[in-house]
Amino acid sequence: MEPKRWTTIDCCNDGQLIRLAWIGTYSVLMVYMWRWPWLYPTKIFAYFAHEAFRYGAAKLTCGQVEAIDIHPEEGSETSFHGGVPVLVHVAGYVGSLCLGCVFIVCSALTIPRLVCGSVVVVLLFAFTCCSNTRYLRSINALSLTVAVSAAVASYVIHRPEIIEGGVLFSGITHALLFLVDASSNSSRVHPSDFTLFRKAYGAGVAFMCGGVVSVLSSLSLFVYVSMEGNRGSPPVTSFQDMTKPAAVSWMVLLAVVVVAAISSTVKCCWLPPTSQPYSSV
Repeated sequence: MEPKRWTTIDCCNDGQLIRLAWIGTYSVLMVYMWRWPWLYPTKIFAYFAHEAFRYGAAKLTCGQVEAIDIHPEEGSETSFHGGVPVLVHVAGYVGSLCLGCVFIVCSALTIPRLVCGSVVVVLLFAFTCCSNTRYLRSINALSLTVAVSAAVASYVIHRPEIIEGGVLFSGITHALLFLVDASSNSSRVHPSDFTLFRKAYGAGVAFMCGGVVSVLSSLSLFVYVSMEGNRGSPPVTSFQDMTKPAAVSWMVLLAVVVVAAISSTVKCCWLPPTSQPYSSV
């Protein structure tokens, strides 16, 4: 009897399980290597998008933006006065979350995936032009070069998985930015938006907002897993329709996301207030 090849093993042909493996791998890489230098391009891209939403919220509420500070180790901050502070504080995380959720879901579809990839390239080009230091400009230019090279390679060798993986990783980074941003708040200069929100509106409100962000992130991940993609995985409309390995893996992943969200929010809510105010450089 001819032995099975690895491509015929059930788990390797389970599209939902493969997508969960992608999500788990990307999430672990992002969380545990967030402060590693090789992840700086991804961090800076996420911080630029995050502060771009805050900048837009400040301008739309008739506020005046004084400065935008971005650093891969010290975090990011938008200094402003006027406007509606609560909307500006929320806009960064909500905007990043929505952008990440859109990227995650669209990475499973051919045309939307290409559109999101083009959006990433346009954003990187804009951030490169807006950078006012050689360091940030070099990092963004490097990210832009890698993104364009990956798109060209995907087209030449006919491997759409390259673009799918890039868009998915970018989506996870933006969707889960709240977790890593809040958890690393104590080891940097610029406070996270979560800390500013806690100081202004209380720990209870901040904790509830963190829960909403976690739920929406998990929902977008579930939609990505359940959608029919280029691997031919069957679409599902409920948790019971998932294959057993995928269902078990999804429960484990969901538990990890919930625990990480609770840990980050509780840690940030229990941090003592900073004795001196933060200022823009």
